[in-house]
Amino acid sequence: MKIGVVGPSHLGIVWSTVLAEKGNKVIYLKSARFEVHEPGIKELIDKNIKNGNLEYDNSYSRLKECEVVFLSWDTPTDKYNNIQLDLFNRVIAAIIPNINETAIFVVMSQVPPGFMRSIDFPKTRLFHQVDTLIFGQSIDRAFKPEVMVVGRVEGTFSLPNSYSRVLYDIHPYPQFTTFEEAEIYKLAMNAYLAAQIAVTNTMSELCNSFNADWNRVIQGLKCDTRFGGNHYFKPGLGIGGGHLRRDLETIKMLSNKHGFHSDVIGGACSNSDYMEFWALRKLKQCFEINKNSVVAILGLSYKENTDSIKDSASILTIKELGCYVYAHDPVASFNYQNLVQVNSPEEVLEYSEVLMILTPHDMYKNLDVNEIKKHIDIVIDPYGVLNVNTEIFKNYFRL
Repeated sequence: MKIGVVGPSHLGIVWSTVLAEKGNKVIYLKSARFEVHEPGIKELIDKNIKNGNLEYDNSYSRLKECEVVFLSWDTPTDKYNNIQLDLFNRVIAAIIPNINETAIFVVMSQVPPGFMRSIDFPKTRLFHQVDTLIFGQSIDRAFKPEVMVVGRVEGTFSLPNSYSRVLYDIHPYPQFTTFEEAEIYKLAMNAYLAAQIAVTNTMSELCNSFNADWNRVIQGLKCDTRFGGNHYFKPGLGIGGGHLRRDLETIKMLSNKHGFHSDVIGGACSNSDYMEFWALRKLKQCFEINKNSVVAILGLSYKENTDSIKDSASILTIKELGCYVYAHDPVASFNYQNLVQVNSPEEVLEYSEVLMILTPHDMYKNLDVNEIKKHIDIVIDPYGVLNVNTEIFKNYFRL
């Protein structure tokens, strides 16, 4: 089957690659390769371009050849993470005239409740497939999603054969809902995740206040059937990446518009704002920063196994430090005044007074602690990457 995928985005490149690997002929509307760092994706792209299953193009007219067209554009936001639909609507307006009269149009992009029903396209051929990918795990989750939620105009429409073949090749039991239920499902998923992150961060801070170990506290929580092992018990530096925050801001906007209570969402946002600068606060407790200070930072991306730096706590910290920074990241890059990005984690140590490990990339777990100790006495390691006794360094901080 020939399938079109529109959207120079993380979702777009992952979904087009997975569909091609499944044996479909995929036209990905992007004139050049859109690069993302995702384990395993480069090999799959190269393989499917070579065997002819994946083709890059930049002409919307190519969509006329396709039985199913997916829109996987990242929904734009402003600098406050408020969703912006003007550009998104222009993309849809360019797509629709180029979809043939029997083809299916599937929107995978995140949209607010009510948006899908407003699209001027035959509703029997219009679907909203909810994206549940995770940066760093996207290929695995696209091939074996835990759940597949698909919204349509009503819950009773039969599924067109072409789209049915795509869906059931990915997941044996898709869940079908209305447009609005699918749109809200995505918001609910990210709202629950953000709330769990906020509670975890708060309780981890409480542990630090009483010299208690959060890792031992969660062992009991995991044994309680009300929580189990599926809750988010790992503290961190806020909710970077932009996607979660975008959805939280959407819920807050809808709350103001429709008059329902959403303080819990505001609380998750507030906690994220607070945790983003946790490492900087710890540093200021034991080190007087001036413009001539030199700080070493390992990790620029907002999480491991991705090159995305959107809303990264590391980037926010660098901007606030106001001093010289030597930084390393295996996949992400960033240009900023007084920032030198080096090629190996060991290089950041030579001239630095402080070490901050702000992204828990796997490669940092193998660092020689004794070598670090030769250069540095102050280590800010929120994720416990080094897994050392706190007494090894003069000042050592972790969540």
